[in-house]
Amino acid sequence: MGKVVGDMGYGRNTIGRVWKQYLDQKMVSPEKVELSSKVAKRSGRKKELDINVIKEVDFSQRCTFRSLSEACGIPIGTLHREMQQGKLKRVRVGLKPLLTPSQKIAHIKHVISQVNKKQVVSHLSWM
Repeated sequence: MGKVVGDMGYGRNTIGRVWKQYLDQKMVSPEKVELSSKVAKRSGRKKELDINVIKEVDFSQRCTFRSLSEACGIPIGTLHREMQQGKLKRVRVGLKPLLTPSQKIAHIKHVISQVNKKQVVSHLSWM
């Protein structure tokens, strides 16, 4: 067993446990021995993300990770990891509505009302 442990790079207990599982199963059914991992569901190679699933989601549901995750069924963490790896691109639409003339006047009046005239004069005294 020492040679096997050295060659395989696994611990002595691991090799012993797998060998015992093999012998136990061989006694029950000699033609079929199953030594696959006992770790449930999340073991093995991870699935690749299908970008087409995201493209099929309506744009209004793609605004946040949370809404996108609910719409396409992909976990938020997976979406975030894919974005960090550069597989997803963040797009922002930053168009702001233009102010109407009446809104501009109201904004300027508000700014002027906030200015302290004595303070402005003291800062401009060097002129």
